[in-house]
Amino acid sequence: MMQGWESLKQRTTTFIVLALLALSTLLTDAGRARLAAWSALALEALQPKQR
Repeated sequence: MMQGWESLKQRTTTFIVLALLALSTLLTDAGRARLAAWSALALEALQPKQR
């Protein structure tokens, strides 16, 4: 087998899986709702705490 082939195959597979996950998140109503919820949680976590 060619040297480095396993690494290339692994990186390609990872890229494809992440791309499909991103597309399913952006292209479905449930995915967009989930993304909005995650964004709200992230924004809340970044807000300074009031004392």
